[in-house]
Amino acid sequence: MITTFRYILLTSVRDRLMIGLIAALVGAALIGAFLGDASFMEERQMALAYAGFSTRLVLILGLILFVCFHVQRSYDNREIDLMLSRPISRTQFVLIYWAGFSGLALALSLVASIVLPIAGMPDRGGFAMWVLSLALEATLIVAIALFFSLTIRAAVGSAMATLAFYLLARMAGFLL
Repeated sequence: MITTFRYILLTSVRDRLMIGLIAALVGAALIGAFLGDASFMEERQMALAYAGFSTRLVLILGLILFVCFHVQRSYDNREIDLMLSRPISRTQFVLIYWAGFSGLALALSLVASIVLPIAGMPDRGGFAMWVLSLALEATLIVAIALFFSLTIRAAVGSAMATLAFYLLARMAGFLL
């Protein structure tokens, strides 16, 4: 399990996921701060709302794309076949992969929580709830992206299915 977790982290470093997502998260927080400063009243609250939404969206999109294309590359390189030839069950394989991707998602959620105060310092209670919801949402999206990428062989198709599921889930409150 530890080797698979290390493999996923090394793959994210090799693909420059961390650097790219950190730069995108900083850019999203800066854009949120800029948009909040353009408002007439309650600039700090608007900046935090914009920055929170944009960092959440950037993080989720980055995780979806990384998971789907990582699994596709593993299929192409026959790494999944090699891992399944070891004495582990398919359930253990999926759980190990989910744990590795979830660890990456939690680390990037922590980075997003460090980056968000660029737009302004939120109150502690609301900020803690936002970080917790972001971490839970990221681990859930990783699980959904892993499901679709193991089910649908095409990386673009699995990414689009995951994104459609995510958008439908986000709009569920409006639909009700």
